[in-house]
Amino acid sequence: KVFKSFFSSTKFSDNTEKKKKKTSKEINLGFIGGNIIIKGLYYLMKSLNESQNNNLKLKLCLPLNYLNNFNHMSREYNKSKMQFLGFTDKIDEFYKKIDVLVVPSVSDGFAQVVLEALSRNIPVVCSDAVGSSEFINEEFGYVFPRCSIDKLIEILNKINVESLNEKINFIEKNFSNLNNQIINAEQNFTKFIK
Repeated sequence: KVFKSFFSSTKFSDNTEKKKKKTSKEINLGFIGGNIIIKGLYYLMKSLNESQNNNLKLKLCLPLNYLNNFNHMSREYNKSKMQFLGFTDKIDEFYKKIDVLVVPSVSDGFAQVVLEALSRNIPVVCSDAVGSSEFINEEFGYVFPRCSIDKLIEILNKINVESLNEKINFIEKNFSNLNNQIINAEQNFTKFIK
């Protein structure tokens, strides 16, 4: 398999607060990104608005004024479903507020945020444009074709407390194996290109 890109290997701390099983029905999706066009925010906002799943809320790690220059995105803003938290240098605080990370990128590299979330037992929904999507299976989260609103809606409609808790449990038991696979793949790739 060809790997799209790699990151500098990261050792994740065992001291990072891990997501525990969810008991309330409300599920908080999270989005982190600066370039909201390339990061696919429009597709996430539109999909959330069209989803039949009323238990989902979206927390965005960026300021609301980012939408000012993009009328098509401003029209998708739904105050009752979406909350702009602004940028933060306390990323752990953001991860504590979410249950699922969504990375709907149109174009991306490895997307380190995928591993940051998984290292905290947070499942991930990402597009196939994200390099780390190659390591995501149904147990860790979901992968959908980039720019596919219909497929993203399908995934959002599936997310519930039971499925979320199954994924949290699986990630808790298997993240270290996944992280080791990624580090080994990076090391092998580095040897290959030398």
